[in-house]
Amino acid sequence: MKTKTKPEAMARMHFLYRAAHSINCVSKRNTTKHTSKDLSARSGNATRIMSTHLTRLMIGIGRKAVQRASIEVKRTICKGCRNILLPGKNATVSYNVSSKKTKDLRIVCEQCRTQ
Repeated sequence: MKTKTKPEAMARMHFLYRAAHSINCVSKRNTTKHTSKDLSARSGNATRIMSTHLTRLMIGIGRKAVQRASIEVKRTICKGCRNILLPGKNATVSYNVSSKKTKDLRIVCEQCRTQ
């Protein structure tokens, strides 16, 4: 018995990934002069929570439809907190040089410290 592929699942996954990525990339603009640090921290938390929610939805849709995301997409999602990793914003990137003179790329999530 053949299993049916669900192309709409891949389209939904792609849309959710793009939406989560665009939410994380939104620059924080101060429209008023008297903005407090507490208000900017709340908006930062709100964007992080919304982005995490969208990536969790994307992963759930992929599991339900038995579809795998591409390797490039998988590498940009944190396995601990399911947030999108953006170097310089919420992730640090470094190289580890081992004794065999090989370079390993190391990406660390700043929220949950997952490597």
